[in-house]
Amino acid sequence: MNQISYITLNMIIQKRKEHYQNNKDYYRNSSNNYMRNRRKNDPLFRILINLRGRLSRAIKANTFSFHTKDLLGCTLEELKIHLSN
Repeated sequence: MNQISYITLNMIIQKRKEHYQNNKDYYRNSSNNYMRNRRKNDPLFRILINLRGRLSRAIKANTFSFHTKDLLGCTLEELKIHLSN
């Protein structure tokens, strides 16, 4: 990459960062609305998000409820080994 391209690329990156900083609320609202709408209208997406949250809380708390263990089909130790690979 030549010097001019590198400088231009850095300028573009800087402008995008500034634009995002100046419009954070817009981007956050957009993202929140998209996720809210998708969760409401797409049952598979809602299940995916709920399962991710449930697994995350289970790993942080270092414990599974019976129902989570039943949904996942393995123990917490087996999950940790699987995720570390």
